[in-house]
Amino acid sequence: MYSKLSEIYQKDTEQQKCLLLQEFFNFTYEKGSDITTHISKIGNLVFRLKTLKQSIDDSMVISKILSTLPDNYKHFRTAWELIPTEERTLTKLTSKLVTEEMMNKSDGHEESVAFNTSERVCFKCKRPGHIEKFCKLKESGVSSF
Repeated sequence: MYSKLSEIYQKDTEQQKCLLLQEFFNFTYEKGSDITTHISKIGNLVFRLKTLKQSIDDSMVISKILSTLPDNYKHFRTAWELIPTEERTLTKLTSKLVTEEMMNKSDGHEESVAFNTSERVCFKCKRPGHIEKFCKLKESGVSSF
């Protein structure tokens, strides 16, 4: 009876491992999410995998974090590669990413929905997708009122 129960639960564990590994490898950055939340979600997946005795080392986690960063972190990735390999730790990566995010926010480099080109509204014609400076109605002298 013990062997039968062990066999059943062993299969469940292997299935859980497989599903979690798929979730880990398919994980992507959620637009609008902050870096801390992103790293936390990856850390949660790693913790759950380690609970099931699946080995995942820090280099895999670092690689996953770096590969899922949004495009506005491409310069960060390049700078990270310049750090000597022995100094590249998960703690250091997390710290540097949080600092980078704070600097981006304070410099105003973080992409804002209000300044997204497709969301801009022209003050002249009231149509989205451009601003008054580039409005065709302004060039033709036609009033929108």
